[in-house]
Amino acid sequence: MASDPANITTSSIKLKGPDNYDAWMIDIGVTLRVLGLAEHIVEGTQKPTAPEALQKWNKDNDKVVQLLMITIHEAWKPQVTRAGWKITDTALQTFQAINRSALQMPNNQISDIMPDFWGLKAHNFANLDAYLTQLNWHWRQIKSVYPETNDEQYVWAALRGIKESCLE
Repeated sequence: MASDPANITTSSIKLKGPDNYDAWMIDIGVTLRVLGLAEHIVEGTQKPTAPEALQKWNKDNDKVVQLLMITIHEAWKPQVTRAGWKITDTALQTFQAINRSALQMPNNQISDIMPDFWGLKAHNFANLDAYLTQLNWHWRQIKSVYPETNDEQYVWAALRGIKESCLE
């Protein structure tokens, strides 16, 4: 059951782009769960068919769209529009456009990302979490351009970066 809009506490993190995408995802996900609105951004969720329930669903859907859009920094909103967002989109479509905007990378930039990805070594970071966060960011960029890339390459790169750190 969704909360009263007058009592909604919004996400405290504004999405500014790929650099704070992970933190934004956690923040917005928790916010939507607390508000009882998370189902609106889950693929495969069916709308209710009863007229009264459908009307409530549509109102809640609009609340989620608003919440998503107010958690995006104004400088990043044009990127969301370029990723295909339209004012008439549902909450799920809005969420997907936001994800595309943060994860898309032009093909000409991937040539810089690939060598960095394979060259990351764990010992160059403050801790293993920092290493894995950076590795994960690079991997998402690669997958956005080459979605069919086998996930085993990610595991291989992670293990290689840890192993080579132990040898140096």
